[in-house]
Amino acid sequence: MKSNINKSLFQPLANLKPTLERSLLEIIIKIFSGDSSRSYQLFFLLLIGIVASLSIILINIGIPPINALPTDISILLESGWRIINGQTPHLDYYSPLGIFTSLPIAFGMKISSPSASSIAYGNVLLLVIFTPWAWLIARDRLSVLNAFLFALFMALLLVTPRPLGSPMSEVSYAMLYNRQAFVFLSMLCLEIFITHRTPEKASTKSQFLGGLSSGILFTLIFYCKVNYFAIAIFAILLHLIFFPFSKAWVLGFLSSVFSVFIGIYILFDVNLLAYLANISFAAQSQDKIQKLHNLKGVLFDNFYWLYLIFTLIVINSLNQNKNTPELSDFWHKTRPQIIATFVALSGILICGTNSQATDIPLFFVAGLILLEQLRREFQLHNYSVNSFSGLKYFLTIAIVTLFCAVILLQDLGSITSAVLSNKLKLTTLAQSQQLHSKTMSDLLVVEKSADYPIMINDGLDLISPYKSKDSRVLALDFANPFSFALELPPPTGDALWWHYHHTFSQESFPEAEKVFRDVNLVIIPKQSDEGSSASKYMQEIYGDYLQQNFQKQNESKFWTLWTRTLK
Repeated sequence: MKSNINKSLFQPLANLKPTLERSLLEIIIKIFSGDSSRSYQLFFLLLIGIVASLSIILINIGIPPINALPTDISILLESGWRIINGQTPHLDYYSPLGIFTSLPIAFGMKISSPSASSIAYGNVLLLVIFTPWAWLIARDRLSVLNAFLFALFMALLLVTPRPLGSPMSEVSYAMLYNRQAFVFLSMLCLEIFITHRTPEKASTKSQFLGGLSSGILFTLIFYCKVNYFAIAIFAILLHLIFFPFSKAWVLGFLSSVFSVFIGIYILFDVNLLAYLANISFAAQSQDKIQKLHNLKGVLFDNFYWLYLIFTLIVINSLNQNKNTPELSDFWHKTRPQIIATFVALSGILICGTNSQATDIPLFFVAGLILLEQLRREFQLHNYSVNSFSGLKYFLTIAIVTLFCAVILLQDLGSITSAVLSNKLKLTTLAQSQQLHSKTMSDLLVVEKSADYPIMINDGLDLISPYKSKDSRVLALDFANPFSFALELPPPTGDALWWHYHHTFSQESFPEAEKVFRDVNLVIIPKQSDEGSSASKYMQEIYGDYLQQNFQKQNESKFWTLWTRTLK
C-alpha cells in the first residue's frame, strides 16, 4: 500500500523532466524552422540596424592598433596606392591576387586622404553592399533565423580585423583577401546548392536574377583569389549536374560573367591574359611538397570538425522519406550529402593552399545545406518532435549552430578587442610608436610586432634626404611600405610582395630589367623577420644587376640604401 502511495506521489515529478525536454526541443525546433513573412521583415530590420552600427564603429576607429603581421598591412596599402597612382595590376606590377581586394582600399583613399584607415573604410563599403545581398540569397532559401545568422556571419567575416585561423587576441587585417573570397564563395554555394523554399515563387524572372547574382559572385571570386575560383568552377558544374536545367538561370549567369569581365577591363584596364600569366608564374614558384605538407596539417587540425560534418551527413542519410519531393530516386536522394561533402572538403583544399589552418567558413555552409533539407522534410511530413526525424533535426541544428558560433563569436570578440584597444592611440605609447609618415600616422603597431615601426622609421629617415617627388623606391624585402609612406609614385615592373616559394623562387622570378626599370632608390634590410628569406633570395637573384647599375649610398641600423649610377 505504502509503495503504491509513493508511486502516485512521485509519478508527476518523474514525468516532468521528459515533458520539459520535449518542450525545449519543440521551442528550439520552432525557432529554427520559422519562416513567416512578418518574421523575415523584423529580422531584416534587425540586420540593417547591426550593419549601420557596425559601419559607424568601423569608421570611428579606422585602423585599430595592430599586434600581428604588420607587413601584410603594408601590402594592402601598397595595393590600393598603386591603383590610386593609375597603375594596372598584372601589367604595371606583378601580383597573383586579383584586383578586387585593392579596389575597396583605393576607394577608402579616394573618399578620405590616403591613410592606413582606408582599409577599414573600404570594408564598410563591402559591408553595406554584401550583407543585404547575402540576406536576399538566404531569405529565399532558409528559415528566418538561419537566414539571419548566415547574413550576420557574412557581415562579420567581411570586416573583422583578425586573420582567419588566428587567435581572437590577434588584431590585424592581414590576409583580408581570404575573408573576402570566403564570403563570395559561401554566398555562391548557398545560392546554387539550395533551391527556393517556395518553389511556386521561383519564376523565370527570379531564376534569371539568381543567375545574374551567381555570375557576379563567380567573377568576383576570380578577381579575388584563384584557388577559390577553382572551387567555384566545380561548384557550378555540380549545380548543372544535380539541379534541373534552367535556360533563364544560364542566361543570367553568362550575361553577368561577361558583363563583369568587360566592365573590369574597361574601367581598370585589367588584362585577362596578363592576370593568368601572373597566376601561372606564381604556380611555378610554389613548393609542391610544402603544399602537400600544409594540406596534411589542415586535415589533422580540422579532424574534429570533419568528424562532425560526416556525422551530419550520416544523420541526414538515415530514415529518409522516399516520398519527399526531389528525393524520389537515388541520385536526388543523395544530393544534399554529396554537395555538403564537396563544400566541406573544398574548405580543406583551400586552406591547404592558404596560410590558414582552422576557422573554415564553408563548414557552416555545408551544415546549412543539410539542415535546410531536413527542415523541409520535417515540415512537409509534419514529423513529431519525439520521432527519430525530430531527434536528427535537433542534432543537426546543434552541430550547425556550433559551426557558426566558433567563428562568429571569435569575430565578435576580435571586433570588441579592436574597439577597446583603440584608446591606445591616445597614449604616449602611440606617440613613441608613430610612423614618420603622414599617410601612416594612424597606424599603431603594438605588442609582439612593436619593433616594426622602429624598423620602418629607420628606413624612412634613411631615404628622406635622397628622395625627390618623382623618386621610385624598390625594397628588396617581403613588402615595400615606402612608396605609400612617403607618398611617392610606386615603381613599375616589380611585385606587390615577395614571398619565397609563393610568389617567386630562384627558378621563377621577374626579369631584373623589368623590376628595376624606373627605380632610382633601392633599400635593403640588414635583418628582417618575415622578409628575411625573401630579401636573401632577392639579393642572390638581383645582386649582379644591382652592383652594375646602383651604388651603395648610405646605411642605418636596419637598412642599406643604394642609388642608381649615372651613366
